Amino acid sequence: MVYGELIYHPVVTKLLKFLDSSASREKLLRLLQYLCRFLTYYTFRRNVNIETIQLIKKIQSSIAISRKPLRFLKNLPHLKNLNKIYSNELLDSTIRIGDLIKNFGYALYFQFDTLQWLKLLGLLTSKNSGALYFKVDKLAANFWLIGLTGSIITDLRNLKISYDSNKALLNEINSQEKTDGSSTSDEKLIVQNNELILKNNEKINLNKRDLFKNVLDSLIALKGSQLIDLNDGVLGFAGIITSIIGIEDIWNATKA
Repeated sequence: MVYGELIYHPVVTKLLKFLDSSASREKLLRLLQYLCRFLTYYTFRRNVNIETIQLIKKIQSSIAISRKPLRFLKNLPHLKNLNKIYSNELLDSTIRIGDLIKNFGYALYFQFDTLQWLKLLGLLTSKNSGALYFKVDKLAANFWLIGLTGSIITDLRNLKISYDSNKALLNEINSQEKTDGSSTSDEKLIVQNNELILKNNEKINLNKRDLFKNVLDSLIALKGSQLIDLNDGVLGFAGIITSIIGIEDIWNATKA
Protein backbone atom coordinates (compact mmCIF):
# COMPACT_ATOMS: atom_id res chain seq x y z
CA MET A 1 0.00 0.00 0.00
CA VAL A 2 2.77 2.40 1.00
CA TYR A 3 4.77 1.22 -2.02
CA GLY A 4 1.84 1.99 -4.33
CA GLU A 5 1.34 5.43 -2.84
CA LEU A 6 5.03 6.17 -3.30
CA ILE A 7 5.16 4.95 -6.92
CA TYR A 8 2.07 6.93 -7.95
CA HIS A 9 2.97 10.06 -5.99
CA PRO A 10 2.75 13.14 -8.28
CA VAL A 11 6.40 14.05 -7.64
CA VAL A 12 7.58 10.54 -8.59
CA THR A 13 5.35 10.56 -11.68
CA LYS A 14 6.75 13.93 -12.70
CA LEU A 15 10.32 12.75 -12.06
CA LEU A 16 9.82 9.68 -14.28
CA LYS A 17 8.45 11.85 -17.10
CA PHE A 18 11.32 14.28 -16.58
CA LEU A 19 13.94 11.52 -16.83
CA ASP A 20 12.19 10.02 -19.86
CA SER A 21 13.10 13.11 -21.89
CA SER A 22 16.41 13.15 -23.77
CA ALA A 23 16.62 16.92 -23.16
CA SER A 24 16.41 16.33 -19.39
CA ARG A 25 19.10 13.66 -19.44
CA GLU A 26 21.34 15.86 -21.58
CA LYS A 27 21.00 18.75 -19.11
CA LEU A 28 21.78 16.48 -16.16
CA LEU A 29 24.89 15.21 -17.94
CA ARG A 30 25.84 18.81 -18.74
CA LEU A 31 25.58 19.65 -15.04
CA LEU A 32 27.89 16.74 -14.16
CA GLN A 33 30.34 17.68 -16.93
CA TYR A 34 30.73 21.27 -15.72
CA LEU A 35 30.87 20.07 -12.12
CA CYS A 36 33.83 17.89 -13.13
CA ARG A 37 35.39 20.86 -14.90
CA PHE A 38 35.08 22.96 -11.75
CA LEU A 39 36.39 20.13 -9.53
CA THR A 40 39.40 19.65 -11.81
CA TYR A 41 40.38 23.27 -11.25
CA TYR A 42 39.56 23.15 -7.52
CA THR A 43 41.51 19.94 -6.85
CA PHE A 44 44.48 21.21 -8.85
CA ARG A 45 44.54 24.42 -6.81
CA ARG A 46 44.35 22.36 -3.61
CA ASN A 47 47.31 20.22 -4.71
CA VAL A 48 45.27 17.02 -4.66
CA ASN A 49 47.13 13.98 -5.99
CA ILE A 50 47.41 13.75 -9.78
CA GLU A 51 45.52 10.42 -9.93
CA THR A 52 42.36 12.06 -8.56
CA ILE A 53 42.62 14.95 -11.02
CA GLN A 54 43.11 12.56 -13.94
CA LEU A 55 40.11 10.50 -12.80
CA ILE A 56 37.88 13.60 -12.74
CA LYS A 57 39.12 14.59 -16.21
CA LYS A 58 38.40 11.08 -17.48
CA ILE A 59 34.85 11.24 -16.11
CA GLN A 60 34.41 14.66 -17.72
CA SER A 61 35.54 13.32 -21.11
CA SER A 62 33.23 10.30 -20.83
CA ILE A 63 30.26 12.53 -20.02
CA ALA A 64 31.12 14.82 -22.95
CA ILE A 65 30.97 11.84 -25.33
CA SER A 66 27.70 10.64 -23.75
CA ARG A 67 26.03 14.04 -24.25
CA LYS A 68 26.76 14.32 -27.97
CA PRO A 69 24.33 11.62 -29.26
CA LEU A 70 21.49 13.23 -27.28
CA ARG A 71 21.96 16.38 -29.38
CA PHE A 72 22.25 14.60 -32.74
CA LEU A 73 20.10 16.31 -35.43
CA LYS A 74 19.14 19.03 -32.96
CA ASN A 75 20.04 21.52 -35.68
CA LEU A 76 16.93 20.58 -37.70
CA PRO A 77 14.36 22.36 -35.45
CA HIS A 78 16.48 25.52 -35.65
CA LEU A 79 16.58 25.32 -39.45
CA LYS A 80 12.78 24.97 -39.43
CA ASN A 81 12.44 27.94 -37.04
CA LEU A 82 14.79 29.95 -39.23
CA ASN A 83 12.49 29.56 -42.22
CA LYS A 84 9.36 30.22 -40.15
CA ILE A 85 10.74 33.41 -38.57
CA TYR A 86 12.10 34.70 -41.87
CA SER A 87 8.63 34.32 -43.42
CA ASN A 88 6.89 36.07 -40.50
CA GLU A 89 7.08 39.79 -41.26
CA LEU A 90 4.56 40.64 -38.52
CA LEU A 91 7.11 40.07 -35.75
CA ASP A 92 8.77 43.01 -34.03
CA SER A 93 11.75 43.80 -36.26
CA THR A 94 14.35 43.59 -33.47
CA ILE A 95 12.95 40.33 -32.09
CA ARG A 96 12.83 38.95 -35.64
CA ILE A 97 16.49 39.81 -36.22
CA GLY A 98 17.47 38.38 -32.82
CA ASP A 99 15.56 35.13 -33.45
CA LEU A 100 17.08 34.79 -36.93
CA ILE A 101 20.59 35.23 -35.53
CA LYS A 102 19.81 32.82 -32.69
CA ASN A 103 18.47 30.02 -34.90
CA PHE A 104 21.17 30.52 -37.54
CA GLY A 105 23.87 30.28 -34.87
CA TYR A 106 22.37 27.26 -33.12
CA ALA A 107 21.69 25.40 -36.38
CA LEU A 108 25.38 25.55 -37.30
CA TYR A 109 26.51 25.07 -33.70
CA PHE A 110 24.70 21.73 -33.44
CA GLN A 111 26.03 20.74 -36.85
CA PHE A 112 29.60 21.27 -35.66
CA ASP A 113 28.67 19.65 -32.34
CA THR A 114 28.01 16.46 -34.30
CA LEU A 115 31.43 16.78 -35.94
CA GLN A 116 32.95 17.17 -32.46
CA TRP A 117 31.25 13.92 -31.50
CA LEU A 118 32.78 12.17 -34.53
CA LYS A 119 36.14 13.65 -33.54
CA LEU A 120 35.83 12.29 -30.00
CA LEU A 121 34.92 8.86 -31.40
CA GLY A 122 37.98 8.95 -33.65
CA LEU A 123 35.90 8.91 -36.85
CA LEU A 124 36.90 12.46 -37.76
CA THR A 125 40.68 12.64 -38.08
CA SER A 126 43.25 15.02 -39.50
CA LYS A 127 43.75 12.55 -42.35
CA ASN A 128 40.14 12.45 -43.55
CA SER A 129 39.12 16.03 -42.70
CA GLY A 130 42.28 18.10 -43.04
CA ALA A 131 42.21 21.53 -41.39
CA LEU A 132 38.60 21.02 -40.20
CA TYR A 133 39.88 18.59 -37.56
CA PHE A 134 41.82 21.37 -35.86
CA LYS A 135 39.13 24.06 -36.32
CA VAL A 136 35.95 22.18 -35.43
CA ASP A 137 36.01 23.02 -31.69
CA LYS A 138 36.57 26.72 -32.29
CA LEU A 139 33.96 26.86 -35.06
CA ALA A 140 31.39 25.20 -32.78
CA ALA A 141 32.10 27.78 -30.07
CA ASN A 142 31.88 30.62 -32.62
CA PHE A 143 28.42 29.58 -33.80
CA TRP A 144 27.27 28.95 -30.22
CA LEU A 145 28.33 32.52 -29.43
CA ILE A 146 26.37 33.79 -32.45
CA GLY A 147 23.27 31.92 -31.25
CA LEU A 148 23.68 33.32 -27.73
CA THR A 149 24.10 36.83 -29.14
CA GLY A 150 20.76 36.46 -30.94
CA SER A 151 19.14 35.26 -27.70
CA ILE A 152 20.56 38.23 -25.78
CA ILE A 153 19.23 40.66 -28.42
CA THR A 154 15.76 39.08 -28.12
CA ASP A 155 15.89 39.15 -24.30
CA LEU A 156 16.86 42.83 -24.21
CA ARG A 157 14.14 43.74 -26.71
CA ASN A 158 11.49 41.80 -24.77
CA LEU A 159 12.57 43.55 -21.58
CA LYS A 160 12.21 46.96 -23.23
CA ILE A 161 8.76 46.08 -24.58
CA SER A 162 7.58 44.92 -21.14
CA TYR A 163 9.01 47.98 -19.37
CA ASP A 164 7.46 50.34 -21.93
CA SER A 165 4.12 48.55 -21.58
CA ASN A 166 4.23 48.87 -17.78
CA LYS A 167 5.08 52.55 -18.06
CA ALA A 168 2.10 53.17 -20.36
CA LEU A 169 -0.23 51.18 -18.09
CA LEU A 170 0.93 53.07 -14.97
CA ASN A 171 0.39 56.40 -16.73
CA GLU A 172 -3.12 55.29 -17.67
CA ILE A 173 -3.85 54.20 -14.09
CA ASN A 174 -2.56 57.52 -12.71
CA SER A 175 -4.69 59.50 -15.15
CA GLN A 176 -7.77 57.49 -14.18
CA GLU A 177 -7.12 57.99 -10.46
CA LYS A 178 -6.75 61.74 -10.91
CA THR A 179 -10.19 62.10 -12.52
CA ASP A 180 -12.94 63.36 -10.26
CA GLY A 181 -15.11 60.44 -9.19
CA SER A 182 -14.24 57.16 -10.81
CA SER A 183 -16.97 55.22 -12.60
CA THR A 184 -17.41 51.46 -12.53
CA SER A 185 -15.82 51.21 -15.98
CA ASP A 186 -12.83 53.23 -14.76
CA GLU A 187 -12.39 50.92 -11.78
CA LYS A 188 -12.54 47.86 -14.03
CA LEU A 189 -9.96 49.42 -16.33
CA ILE A 190 -7.62 50.06 -13.39
CA VAL A 191 -8.00 46.45 -12.23
CA GLN A 192 -7.34 45.16 -15.76
CA ASN A 193 -4.26 47.36 -16.10
CA ASN A 194 -2.91 46.15 -12.75
CA GLU A 195 -3.36 42.55 -13.90
CA LEU A 196 -1.50 43.34 -17.13
CA ILE A 197 1.32 44.91 -15.10
CA LEU A 198 1.61 41.73 -13.01
CA LYS A 199 1.79 39.62 -16.19
CA ASN A 200 4.44 41.95 -17.60
CA ASN A 201 6.42 41.64 -14.37
CA GLU A 202 6.36 37.85 -14.74
CA LYS A 203 7.67 38.21 -18.30
CA ILE A 204 10.36 40.62 -17.07
CA ASN A 205 11.54 38.14 -14.43
CA LEU A 206 11.68 35.31 -16.98
CA ASN A 207 13.55 37.46 -19.51
CA LYS A 208 16.03 38.63 -16.86
CA ARG A 209 16.62 35.01 -15.87
CA ASP A 210 17.13 33.97 -19.49
CA LEU A 211 19.43 36.94 -20.09
CA PHE A 212 21.52 36.00 -17.05
CA LYS A 213 21.80 32.41 -18.32
CA ASN A 214 22.79 33.52 -21.83
CA VAL A 215 25.44 35.93 -20.54
CA LEU A 216 27.02 33.18 -18.40
CA ASP A 217 26.97 30.75 -21.33
CA SER A 218 28.56 33.47 -23.46
CA LEU A 219 31.59 33.40 -21.16
CA ILE A 220 32.07 29.71 -22.00
CA ALA A 221 31.55 30.35 -25.72
CA LEU A 222 33.96 33.30 -25.68
CA LYS A 223 36.60 31.08 -24.09
CA GLY A 224 35.99 28.39 -26.72
CA SER A 225 36.31 31.03 -29.44
CA GLN A 226 39.64 32.08 -27.87
CA LEU A 227 38.39 35.65 -27.48
CA ILE A 228 38.90 35.76 -23.70
CA ASP A 229 41.02 33.80 -21.24
CA LEU A 230 39.19 32.37 -18.22
CA ASN A 231 40.18 29.50 -15.95
CA ASP A 232 38.20 26.27 -15.61
CA GLY A 233 37.00 27.34 -12.17
CA VAL A 234 35.04 30.29 -13.60
CA LEU A 235 33.85 28.34 -16.65
CA GLY A 236 32.87 25.32 -14.57
CA PHE A 237 30.89 27.46 -12.13
CA ALA A 238 29.15 29.31 -14.98
CA GLY A 239 28.25 25.98 -16.59
CA ILE A 240 26.88 24.62 -13.30
CA ILE A 241 24.60 27.65 -12.85
CA THR A 242 23.28 27.60 -16.44
CA SER A 243 22.75 23.83 -16.28
CA ILE A 244 20.69 24.17 -13.10
CA ILE A 245 18.59 26.89 -14.77
CA GLY A 246 18.07 24.66 -17.81
CA ILE A 247 17.09 21.70 -15.63
CA GLU A 248 14.65 23.88 -13.68
CA ASP A 249 13.05 25.11 -16.93
CA ILE A 250 12.49 21.55 -18.17
CA TRP A 251 11.25 20.43 -14.74
CA ASN A 252 8.70 23.26 -14.59
CA ALA A 253 7.51 22.42 -18.11
CA THR A 254 7.06 18.73 -17.22
CA LYS A 255 3.47 17.83 -16.37
CA ALA A 256 2.89 15.43 -13.48
